[in-house]
Amino acid sequence: MIGVKTILFYFFICCISINAKAQSILVNDTYTASQLVENILVNSSCATIINPVATGDNYSGSQKSYAYFNAATTNFPFEEGVVLSTWTSQNSVGPFVTNRGGGDSRWVGDSDLEQALNLNQTFNATVLEFDFVPLTNFISFNYIFASNEYQLYFPCAFSDGFAFLIKEKGSSAPFQNIAVLPNSSIPVSSTKVHPLISPYNTGNGLIAGCPPENENYFGGYNGSTSPINYSAQTVVLNAQSTVIAGKTYHIKLVIADDENREFDSAVFLEAGSFQVGASIGDDITIESGTAICYGETTVLDTQTP
Repeated sequence: MIGVKTILFYFFICCISINAKAQSILVNDTYTASQLVENILVNSSCATIINPVATGDNYSGSQKSYAYFNAATTNFPFEEGVVLSTWTSQNSVGPFVTNRGGGDSRWVGDSDLEQALNLNQTFNATVLEFDFVPLTNFISFNYIFASNEYQLYFPCAFSDGFAFLIKEKGSSAPFQNIAVLPNSSIPVSSTKVHPLISPYNTGNGLIAGCPPENENYFGGYNGSTSPINYSAQTVVLNAQSTVIAGKTYHIKLVIADDENREFDSAVFLEAGSFQVGASIGDDITIESGTAICYGETTVLDTQTP
């Protein structure tokens, strides 16, 4: 009987361990920039990828602020992908635990991000960038913005910055940010996407709240069972842009703390969602969903006799 009880006890402990692991995403920060871009993010034969580079936290030993992630058995919307964060990427593993954040004072921000979002001073920037030559006229990919600045009254006043910047390589023109809300030029941030924020009593006085902003794109708050360690996130969003087939473009995915190094944020990019396809107008659908590369042909069946 004692032996049976012992077996049952270890089985119970094992189940608890498995269940605990199942509540969190898995993060692997050993991937190189080439592996993250060519093996995880991009899923198209309609583009040539050139010279992927990743930069970020160089001050936390072997830990990186960019990594591969896998949803494991959680309900996270993306099965796998790439995470870019303003602290060590391993800190993205859930559940959410309230903290003030991290990041070394020597870890600087990003001037291109500041210019694109009209920010004054950023810190702890993580960048994944590469050149690519599309064989079609359209690109898009899916992402989620998550942040620990979704707390208290913070969304009324503070948000870290992130952008997906693109421009023709060698051009003196500024980058275009395509991480904006649908059918708008509004950058995605915790100040631009949030529910109603109630007034907050600091103990020394009341800080005013603010009305909801683009609440339909807010994905919800997190807690002790969240698969990621951020207080809230957006819904799945899509970044997209028209391009010219055959030209070389530079794309820069960047996130950084704004104003201070506290209350970190991350962007999760869905694996295989960097699609390079053809834009053929709003009124035409290709049933197969297969991208058409430049110079290729396809038959559009109108289903008419």
